[in-house]
Amino acid sequence: MEYILVDSNHLFARHKFAIKWDDPYGKAHVAVQSVLQGLLKLWTKHKGAHLVFVLEGKSWRHHAAESYKADRRELHVGMTDEQQEADKIFYDTMNKFLQFVSDKTNATVISARLAEADDVIAMWTQAHPDDTHIIYSGDSDFVQLLRPNVSIYDGIKEISITIGGVVNAKGQKMAFDIGNDGRVRATEVDPAFLPADDWVEWCLFLKTMRGDATDRVWRACPKGTRNTKLREAWENRASNGFIWNNLMQADTVDSDGSTKRVHELYARNQEFIDLTRQPEHVKEIVAEAMLRAHAKEPKTNIGFFFYQMVAEFELERIKTVGERVIDMLGVPIGPLNIVDDTAS
Repeated sequence: MEYILVDSNHLFARHKFAIKWDDPYGKAHVAVQSVLQGLLKLWTKHKGAHLVFVLEGKSWRHHAAESYKADRRELHVGMTDEQQEADKIFYDTMNKFLQFVSDKTNATVISARLAEADDVIAMWTQAHPDDTHIIYSGDSDFVQLLRPNVSIYDGIKEISITIGGVVNAKGQKMAFDIGNDGRVRATEVDPAFLPADDWVEWCLFLKTMRGDATDRVWRACPKGTRNTKLREAWENRASNGFIWNNLMQADTVDSDGSTKRVHELYARNQEFIDLTRQPEHVKEIVAEAMLRAHAKEPKTNIGFFFYQMVAEFELERIKTVGERVIDMLGVPIGPLNIVDDTAS
């Protein structure tokens, strides 16, 4: 089975900032239309794939560290009343659309309390190792999940990221570099470009060492540490050699100003960033959500309810491809073949 795993909140948020409409209802409706058009474009290349819309839960990471993603909560508090109302309209519309998908189509909508969408997507791919997965997202956190059967599609940039590298919308291979923050940045078309064999693992290591400022995950390495030094340590890790241990035993400054050893903060960051290290109780919650998803009864009359939704949201441009969208939303979930190896 082939699954398209939609990072729903991230996808809608990107459209929210990209669409320049003053009318909040119009902006929300255009976002729904754009999301469907982008998904249809991808699904057309992967007909028979089942759509899985993955939602955010209240993250277990907030309980582990109050500062986690605090910037986003502070940003919302700092909004004007008008901005908060527009935000509410946008996300109410998103939720109404996703409720339609859940109740009236064969596509899956899944969320798990205490788990972020990243956690659910990671555990879905880990629990379905015999299936193929396309993660529909522009979030660099998913690079660590790349495997021969797992790829990423960025619908805004129209690029696919696989374990073999980056491909543009024309199917051309692109050169890319890895920033200090562990993010992949495609540069130019280069059919001869070959990434390093360990580039996926290197991205994860780099992000774990550098932290994630947008999520308020503090860096583990001392301020000013160059990538060349981190690379030397990375290449020395397997032998547990001097360079590796010299880095891990070095003093560094934590977010509260206290002095710690690098290995302490590195281990803490692994818990937050590495998508195989969720707490056991979170893994159990996500596994239960996946079981419920596979138990969903097939829906009928999808077309009737789809055109009702199109009329309500005034999605005029979607009408021209309506039958294809109905086909996309009609693909049922695959057989239940979940394996209990999410802790590996």
